[in-house]
Amino acid sequence: MFPRIIFSDFDGTLTYGLSLGSFFFEILTLIKAKKSELVIVTGRSVSWGHFLLTHTDVFAVISEGGGMLTIRDKNNLICDYPLLPQQELNRLKNFVLLLKEKFPEIALTSDSVGRIADRAIELTVARPHMKELGDFMQAHQINFSCSSVHLNFWCGNVDKYKGIAHFIHHHAREITIDECLYFGDSKNDESVFKEMKNTVGVSNIRDVVEELTYKPSVVLMGEHNEGPYGVLNYLDYLSRK
Repeated sequence: MFPRIIFSDFDGTLTYGLSLGSFFFEILTLIKAKKSELVIVTGRSVSWGHFLLTHTDVFAVISEGGGMLTIRDKNNLICDYPLLPQQELNRLKNFVLLLKEKFPEIALTSDSVGRIADRAIELTVARPHMKELGDFMQAHQINFSCSSVHLNFWCGNVDKYKGIAHFIHHHAREITIDECLYFGDSKNDESVFKEMKNTVGVSNIRDVVEELTYKPSVVLMGEHNEGPYGVLNYLDYLSRK
């Protein structure tokens, strides 16, 4: 049976590197043809949710590592829902001031201006300072994780799986999570790999898979299964079962 909802990471999973190409739209076409839906689960900022819902047939976007949900309401208007309490959002704002004071040479991503539930540092900028940044964040009880492009950090109890569980509970009650499928490629997908039964790692997960305590239930192999090619190949296989 084809999954009733496809949840998927974005960068490196639905994109090839940072390129959003034709394969993304082929994936969407296949999902729609099977009367399923695509929900993107990403560390990107909430503004990406607006872009994707405006310009594609994506059903919803869980962004900022699980901290934001963007979905259309009954009047077809795009709405944003923070999945963290306001006190945690305020604590994050205060921590950013401390971070800038401690590490003035480390800039936040340009899209951090529009982020609500988290902030981000380009991975290329963060990598040389990873230990110092990690120690500083832990000392202030700040959570953080790495995607394929960013070091994301936030306050409160949120991750990609909790964002998915919230979506199922509030917007897809007739569907069980075991009827869904998740695609990912990075360490910040591990909460989903741990909790969901049906998960797939596209083949470029090979770069981090040995660092994961919880691995996807299926790991694709070969260059032909990298990123969106792997997603499309696997969904095509399921559609013919």
